[in-house]
Amino acid sequence: MLLGAGWFFVGCAARTWRGLEVVPASQAARILEGHVQTALHGGPRQVVFRWEAREPGLRVRGRGVVRMEAPSRLRLDLFSPQGETLFQGALADEELRIPSWAPRELAPPPTFLWAALGVVRPGEGWALVGGERGRGEAFMFRFDVGDDREARFWFDRGRLLRVEGRVRGGVEEEVELRWNDSWQVPIRTVYRNLREFRELVFNLESERAVDAFPAHIWYPGR
Repeated sequence: MLLGAGWFFVGCAARTWRGLEVVPASQAARILEGHVQTALHGGPRQVVFRWEAREPGLRVRGRGVVRMEAPSRLRLDLFSPQGETLFQGALADEELRIPSWAPRELAPPPTFLWAALGVVRPGEGWALVGGERGRGEAFMFRFDVGDDREARFWFDRGRLLRVEGRVRGGVEEEVELRWNDSWQVPIRTVYRNLREFRELVFNLESERAVDAFPAHIWYPGR
């Protein structure tokens, strides 16, 4: 897929982020609400993409489909180049439903799976503790996850660009996104689990709005 003019990406710039202004939690919450509502615009959507999973000694690729009703429900299906089903899974609110035969490592944790589609869905019990304003419309939100863990979300011009899951100050998981102004979802997403040396890459092929999805798709494997 061609990455046409108009895409923007901060990528590694977030690693050396220097905020210009620290913002308290109450103000950060109001700013975040505006970003969340922007990301949910458009109703139910179906997304088709190419994917690749990489870890030591293994590389798998194919095509996939996401059906989502953000921010509550999401269905992920991954297929081999020959069309064989390699993975099925669904998110319903906080519940991740994966059939026993499906390899769980092919799906990022719920918050990071939503983030891969440009949607902020903090985990249950996460506390927004503040943020930092950068240049222009750049903003970083910080959540206390508990157990010496925190999560950071970077936005620019209303779009999610990066998410980090951190433990005792070090990055453990991360998502990086690229956007094109022609699409409602990211054109490329990379999820990395740095602890387990695993990387998942998703490249957009198409996306479209739909009226609704049948209820049974939220129960994969049945």
